[in-house]
Amino acid sequence: MPVVDMPASETGVTLSVRIDRGGDDERPPLGESGRTAVLAHGAGSSGEFVQRAFGPPLRAAGWCLVSYDLRGHGRSSPVRDPARLGLDRHVQDLLTVADRVGATMLGGVSMGAHAAVLAALDQRAPPNLVGLLLALPAWTGEPEAVAAANAVQAAELRAVGTSAVLTRVCRDHPGWVADELAMSWPAHDQTAFASVLDALAMSSAPTDADLGQLPMPVGLVALDDDPMHPAAVAERWSRAIPRAELEHVGFDLPAGDRAVLGRAALAAWDRARSLSGTG
Repeated sequence: MPVVDMPASETGVTLSVRIDRGGDDERPPLGESGRTAVLAHGAGSSGEFVQRAFGPPLRAAGWCLVSYDLRGHGRSSPVRDPARLGLDRHVQDLLTVADRVGATMLGGVSMGAHAAVLAALDQRAPPNLVGLLLALPAWTGEPEAVAAANAVQAAELRAVGTSAVLTRVCRDHPGWVADELAMSWPAHDQTAFASVLDALAMSSAPTDADLGQLPMPVGLVALDDDPMHPAAVAERWSRAIPRAELEHVGFDLPAGDRAVLGRAALAAWDRARSLSGTG
């Protein structure tokens, strides 16, 4: 799968971008088929996780998937200033990537879902946007307890380091989520990652009013029994978005296949556009 560096929305910042065309060289160039999706991951995750979680179902449905390491993550620029890591910067980065690849679908996981909603409402949003795929939104509006937990995590990272934090997490909370953290966290610049979490702790998510302005079909996914992404938040978003459908996924289901998240999102989006009479 090609991995390329793209300039972000800010001079001097680059994003490591993964482009999944499903190994099909006969497909039209990105953007020309009208079926290119750009999805953003959550804090601490990676573009590679997005490919595993969403790539198989999107490929099967004829979509190209573009993902990337958000600023402050992985192989993208290790931005260390929290003021340059706010949700507004992630929104503009998402829009920049979407513009360069001709995206007609946006989406994301957790913080990436927050960014995708605001990107869809931005004046730079793709003019032919056909939908959003949103998984595991973490809160609505002003930051609250779930948001504050990110600042606690940032303080622990600074105090004892990534390796020690991962040892504790994997010991106290074993399972597929811990496995994902163990894969992604060592690739992040530790100072940049802590700053990402500090910025997230202070970031507002889309409000009910924002969600109510979305005109396109939206597929939502709730992960049941996830304390950092309460299912009640996804349920609230599904009520606020005019053309949204919601799929619940059991907490342990992604352990066997991460793509259960992408299949759920795509199924919900398909229902949303069918119910609203969209082709």
